[in-house]
Amino acid sequence: MAKEKKRGFFSWLGFGQKEQTPEKETEVQNEQPVVEEIVQAQEPAKASEQAVEEQPQAHTEAEAETFAADVVEVTEQVAESEKAQPEAEVVAQPEPVVEETAEPVAIEREELPLPEDVNAEEVSPEIEVPLTGSKKELDIVKNIIDTTAEKVFAEKGKKVVYEVGSMIELPRAALKADELAQSAEFFGFGTNDLTQTTLGMSRDDTGAILDEYRARGVYVADPFASIDVEGVGCLVKLACEKARCSNPKIWLGVCGEHGGDPASIDFFQTCGMNYVSCSPFRVPVARLAAAQAAVRHKNDKKEEGSCCCKKAC
Repeated sequence: MAKEKKRGFFSWLGFGQKEQTPEKETEVQNEQPVVEEIVQAQEPAKASEQAVEEQPQAHTEAEAETFAADVVEVTEQVAESEKAQPEAEVVAQPEPVVEETAEPVAIEREELPLPEDVNAEEVSPEIEVPLTGSKKELDIVKNIIDTTAEKVFAEKGKKVVYEVGSMIELPRAALKADELAQSAEFFGFGTNDLTQTTLGMSRDDTGAILDEYRARGVYVADPFASIDVEGVGCLVKLACEKARCSNPKIWLGVCGEHGGDPASIDFFQTCGMNYVSCSPFRVPVARLAAAQAAVRHKNDKKEEGSCCCKKAC
């Protein structure tokens, strides 16, 4: 007597493979042509519906003429507004991508692209190295710059006086400013990035956080609009003092939106900055604020022994 085959648990639930009798197999085979005919009949209908959906909407000639007239009108308005705007004295340039301007890239490539034209009578470039963190790093990049410059001079048959400086955008750079100043002829404090790297915040996506911080008194003002004197400002002032003691002739300045904020400009004046730079539309306000700060702090006396190196700077 043949033993009955046990059905598994999933078979009882209907997931197992069911045994088919010869009669059932015949019925299934007979049904397949019918199913295929139904599918084939439905496919052209779906294709025609899809073609109707994908077909672009036709526009009347009147609508096309109206649209063309609107485009011409808007174009003329834009052209007139551009002619009416005066040319700015300062050209605003987009901020470079951090990954493409950092020293590791320059050190890895060990070369810089050669400019096509050099006119010694028209240019006196200041080459600013971004995201510097140590003197050794700056020295390596500066050597690449000098080597590239010599190639250009040899090809063009003339030389250009240029300077190499460093951006101060990292807390480490501010703390090592005395060492960096030995290899740099000027410092540009990138206070936008220095604020980000010091506070650990991105100025692009911390709006809600800063609103809450200001509401709770953590920050009096937006640190990306007005310099955080107690935090970022402390690093800036320390770096200025260390740089002046190491290199008294070094040129110090600020580049970024803080350079157009009157309160920040007043603080930078107390740090001994030589200049500030900002967006073109903020230049008038910055010039006025810088003049007021210079008059306000004209008689300020430097505290004795305030310099980190304790020298008579």
